[in-house]
Amino acid sequence: MAIDTWAMQFVGRVYFDFRSPAVWIFFRLLGAAAAAGVELRTDWHPFVGDPADDAIVTPLAAYEAVRNRDPDRHGAFLLALLTAVHVGANDPTDQATLQAACEAAGIDPSAVDGAEAFTAKVSDRTAEATELGVTVAPTVYRHGPVLHVVLTPAALRGDPVDRLRTIDAVLEDDAIWKLEKP
Repeated sequence: MAIDTWAMQFVGRVYFDFRSPAVWIFFRLLGAAAAAGVELRTDWHPFVGDPADDAIVTPLAAYEAVRNRDPDRHGAFLLALLTAVHVGANDPTDQATLQAACEAAGIDPSAVDGAEAFTAKVSDRTAEATELGVTVAPTVYRHGPVLHVVLTPAALRGDPVDRLRTIDAVLEDDAIWKLEKP
């Protein structure tokens, strides 16, 4: 799939939540790879891993509300809210945090007003993910089996393109179902 650093393209649907540190590390790896010339063609879909955790639906519904209202800026909102949660230690379910993420992303903060109307969309995306085999976030789906991605912060050191090439190769190879370190 990848010919050289400048021609590499990473394509996939990423199922995510806002609380998972693994999502934050993967997001940052993708950003570093993009900065190194990788063309990202990812579509981020919310995933509720714990159906008993009603609170986590709030920021995911806000993401869908922003995606609906301002499709060109939803990626900036994703970055802003992930940063607020994982760098600023803010509560992703707090309305002030959601509005601040909007402002940081250059979106009118009212975009998250009435986000509860998008709860059904989050449920639909989660059901779709579960049907594909997603159990945790982040998980990438392209075709065939899904790939749950777990990275340590060490993934952010070294060449992000090489790391993404490895992930891409495993995603493409339907014969590899699990590689795990203790």
